[in-house]
Amino acid sequence: MNDKQKKEFNLLQKLKLQVEEARFHSKKSKETAKKITNYIKGDQLPQEVKEILAGREQPEMWENIFKKIDAKISGLKITSRQEIQAYGRQKGTDRIQANLITNILKTTMDSTEWWANKKRADAALRTSAVSVVEVKVKNTGERDILGKKVKEIRYHHIPTSQCYIDPFAINPDYSDMRYFHRERLLDIEGLYKHFPKEKVDKLRAYTQEASSEYSNQSTSQYSKRALIYYSWFKEWDNRKKRDVIYYAVWSDEVILETKESPYHITRFPISIRRMDEIDHDEPWDTRGLYYNLLPIQDRINNCHLRAIHMMGTNKMLFESDAVDDAETFIEEYSQDSAVVEVKAGALSSNKIKDIKQYNEIASLRNEIADLRHQAEELVGLNNEILGSAVNRLSGAAIENRQNAGLVGLQDFIDTSAEQDKDLAEISLGLIQQYFTAEQVYKISDKKEADAYFIANEIERDANGAVVRVNGEPKRKNSLQIGRYDIILQQMPYSRGSTAERQKVWGEYIKALQVTHPHLVPEMIELSLQDTDSPIAMQVSQLIERDKQNQAQNAGQQQQLQMQKIQLEMQTMAAKLEEIMSKANLNKAKATEIAPAGEPTQQIQGNA
Repeated sequence: MNDKQKKEFNLLQKLKLQVEEARFHSKKSKETAKKITNYIKGDQLPQEVKEILAGREQPEMWENIFKKIDAKISGLKITSRQEIQAYGRQKGTDRIQANLITNILKTTMDSTEWWANKKRADAALRTSAVSVVEVKVKNTGERDILGKKVKEIRYHHIPTSQCYIDPFAINPDYSDMRYFHRERLLDIEGLYKHFPKEKVDKLRAYTQEASSEYSNQSTSQYSKRALIYYSWFKEWDNRKKRDVIYYAVWSDEVILETKESPYHITRFPISIRRMDEIDHDEPWDTRGLYYNLLPIQDRINNCHLRAIHMMGTNKMLFESDAVDDAETFIEEYSQDSAVVEVKAGALSSNKIKDIKQYNEIASLRNEIADLRHQAEELVGLNNEILGSAVNRLSGAAIENRQNAGLVGLQDFIDTSAEQDKDLAEISLGLIQQYFTAEQVYKISDKKEADAYFIANEIERDANGAVVRVNGEPKRKNSLQIGRYDIILQQMPYSRGSTAERQKVWGEYIKALQVTHPHLVPEMIELSLQDTDSPIAMQVSQLIERDKQNQAQNAGQQQQLQMQKIQLEMQTMAAKLEEIMSKANLNKAKATEIAPAGEPTQQIQGNA
């Protein structure tokens, strides 16, 4: 074994120990998260309860409080939109570059892929209290006119169950973690495209016994897959006097690849956030948003099963001399539509008593209703924040109840928003490093108008030739930026109902009609923008077309007015010319009539 092989062997053992350490400490948290996920899916009854129900031929029954609450919170989260904006610390050109960065972040964080991964990350945050998203830089397959590759940024959610994180990291953003590992079952044949054949040949196919009511087989019989780890880890470099970040792709048998991180950022390209408060004695112990709902859900299911069992069973007390054969009486009476013979006088003497359990069933139903209310209060939901309240309250009371609902979910909301900001900060570093090619971006605004902008635009002269400075092409909208603050602007989760907001707008417009009537048209447009209705867009378009028609009509009227003025001026000029012509004619006639030697003025005066 040479030095290189020894080094790889030592590294492989080190990576294995890291995974085992993380697996040992995170086992309880992952099992709890898996249990919560199963509860959301509807797998809630223990095996022993299923066996009891099957023994008495009672159908399985559960009320999925987890699914109802999770669907409400998920819908509430999806309806809010988040926008990342970059602001420069200095004025001038920094502001232009900040706007450019903001637009690029919009293109990366406003796609179908982004929202799909964001939805999964939020779901993991609710169930396991930990959300993991990786930032990747990928080639688009395109090049600019100078041959530089055009890059794009992608975001991928990593399931918490596949992650092995340094269990002793205590920072809220996990910036102090020494390693991060992700495990996946990958097709062995597909690995030959990326790694040397002699290393892939050393992989062992993963085998796990899988049984069902139809067959018993192992994974290796129908799919040749290997358990592969994708890792990021830090090692201290004595020469550089700093931590150096490496990545590795490996399995239990061989290291397929390991290299120093190609990124210039001094952290892993992974954003991790946890929602619950950290326990410094056990920092690896995480509890999701629904952890405290587990005993409540179990009790609700138990109440439902007991109530159903009570409704389907009979309780009876009878004296021994009331029937001929007790066993035969019990068997016949327990059947549906039973007709059972008893001894004479048994019923009139109250020797047989049928005990009804209506009170117990009603008590169980009341307990279920109370448990439902407790579950929503634990999570922080109320009917007002969900828009499903039916009680008549004043506007101020409804607003207070909505705010109370938001406070209960604030930890989840803030943690999700913090991760968006963290992803934007990682993206900034990668944008400066990799986005060096000329690239065109398109953004569609809320009015469905497309706007285009070019990053790293290459300047050209009048003949179309590239302008160079010191041998390098001159660029506009360069992404080489200075220091920026990233500010996350988040729309409020509840802005009141549309009717309430329009009432407020109506009061504003009424007041302005008296004080500032010229502002009313602009206020109407603003009120339409605050209306969550597709008709509002059509009304805005009608107003815009009317403005254009008015402007066009005003131009035509102005043109007609000018033509009228010109015509009047021409008429007046013709009249003036006619008067001058008559005056000249009269003057000429007067000159001809005047006697010789007599002044013209005297003749005119006598006349």
